Amino acid sequence: MEYVYAVLMLHETGAEINEQNLTATIEAAGGDVETSRVKAVVAALEDVDIAATEAAAVEAGELALEADADESADAVSDAHERDEESAEATARPDDVDGEAVDSSDRSEA
Repeated sequence: MEYVYAVLMLHETGAEINEQNLTATIEAAGGDVETSRVKAVVAALEDVDIAATEAAAVEAGELALEADADESADAVSDAHERDEESAEATARPDDVDGEAVDSSDRSEA
């Protein structure tokens, strides 16, 4: 993961993403550098437009947050409706077939 963070730091500062800069960044952070991994990361990113990838990731994240917010709002609305229905049902516990029942008229078994 430190390789990805180092690449993002280099990108953010405008430095070229190459083996030398990536190695120096990881070493400066106190990480152990594996030359083969540095070469692999640099080669993998050779034709990648990090800015475009970053923008797409941000947009996807914003869409996910909006979807989560919509789901949360729906869940809150559903819970509120259930609470209202429950309150209405428990507000008249002696109501049977629309007629109030006097609790003193109940016979004990």
